[in-house]
Amino acid sequence: MKKFTLFLTVILMVLLVVSCNQNDISGSVTIKPHVFSDETNKAIKYLDGVLKLWDVKVSDEIKSYDITVLRCKNGKWQKRSVSDFEVRDTNVFKIGLSYRGNKYSIIEVNKNGESIIELGEPISFSDMSWGESAVSTKVNVEKGKEVVLYSKIGYKKGKDNYSINPSDYENSNCDTGFVIIATFSDKKADEKRGE
Repeated sequence: MKKFTLFLTVILMVLLVVSCNQNDISGSVTIKPHVFSDETNKAIKYLDGVLKLWDVKVSDEIKSYDITVLRCKNGKWQKRSVSDFEVRDTNVFKIGLSYRGNKYSIIEVNKNGESIIELGEPISFSDMSWGESAVSTKVNVEKGKEVVLYSKIGYKKGKDNYSINPSDYENSNCDTGFVIIATFSDKKADEKRGE
């Protein structure tokens, strides 16, 4: 009986380990916030800027990803696809957002170098109540599913009956907003354009 109980315990432990490992790889993509050193955080603060960086790991089936930016101006959302990035020569890379003042840029960093895309027209949250939200823990994402990497929404001061919930930007009824969405695909960027 003791041997049978020990055997069942070992089987349960093995199944638990296997299921935990499967949960780790069940998503096509894993995204987690990059951890900066104290010195880097001091330098970013000294430059009066903000840098959000996410470590991304994709499975072999992921061939590209799309970054979409949504901007809310005067209460109206506008959607713009910033770029289709190919996943090349590596399954590990970084996606980032930097802003200083009211100028925003999207960053991609991989072992071959980096890309920086300026987002053009400044976005001002001055004279507003605002809140922001970002991926702050490790998340698994399936291919084709959108993930909101970052959102910031603002309301004119003096506006009644508002709530700041940047993760629910679509229903926020905000005056100004900025959202970055990533979507990962098993198709190459040029294949997606040809659809």
